[in-house]
Amino acid sequence: MWQIIKSYPLAALAAVMVHVLLILIVMINIDWPSDEASPGKESEVEVIEARAVSEQQLAEREQRIREAERQQREAALARERERKRQAELKKQREAEEKKRREEAARRQREAEMKKQREAEEKKRQEEAARRQREAELKKQREAEEKKRREEAAHKQREAEEQRRREEEAARQQREAEQRREQARAEQAQQEKLAAEAEAQARREQRAGREDEINQYKNQIKQRITREWRIPATAHSSMRCEIMVRLFPGGEVRQIDIVRSSGDATFDRSVEDAVRRASPLPVPDVESGLFDEFRELKFSFEPKHKR
Repeated sequence: MWQIIKSYPLAALAAVMVHVLLILIVMINIDWPSDEASPGKESEVEVIEARAVSEQQLAEREQRIREAERQQREAALARERERKRQAELKKQREAEEKKRREEAARRQREAEMKKQREAEEKKRQEEAARRQREAELKKQREAEEKKRREEAAHKQREAEEQRRREEEAARQQREAEQRREQARAEQAQQEKLAAEAEAQARREQRAGREDEINQYKNQIKQRITREWRIPATAHSSMRCEIMVRLFPGGEVRQIDIVRSSGDATFDRSVEDAVRRASPLPVPDVESGLFDEFRELKFSFEPKHKR
């Protein structure tokens, strides 16, 4: 009893208040003896009857109170059972949630392990493929090296054979070359003698040609010098160099000052002398010497005039 009161203090307080209320109701409903009532047997009987009724009513009320307390206890027990049920449900849900989380964690671990195994398998396959490629490359390199050595040996044999052929050809060529060299030497000796004779003839011809050219140049320079009127401002340190271009027949085509004397009057006097001396004495075109006179360079100085 006390355990129930301690567990449900509000319910116990409500039960006490219900009892107090019932007692008050009973007391109000009791027919108390009036001061005007006459004493006697009738009054006593009424009191007994009222007491009997009151006791019956109290018993009924007590029964109702006990019933209410029973119902309260049952309700309390029902609430306790509901609380325990809810606690069990909560515990069950927590267990299920824990189991779900553990299952999710297990699946995640399995997925990670699967992923790790797949990665390891992929890595293993890649490593195997790499080793296979390396083995194939090694085999290929060895085959290529073997082929290269065979080709090198073949080329070496061919080179030796070629060298022997070339040496034989060279020997034969040297012998033929020696024969040709001897023939060339003999021919060269003959050509040398002929060339010396021809060179001597050309020297003699060139000497005669140069003498003729120099004679014409001296005649041209003398004619220009005769026509030269040296200005009064000239002095002995002056020098004018000109380039004269001629037409066939000796006509002056162009005069260029190659080197000025520094005195325009002096330079102009030289140009005027050239124009007055035109046409200049030159050889005929048919002689083959006129090409030497298409361009002539002369230098004029006052001291040469005097």
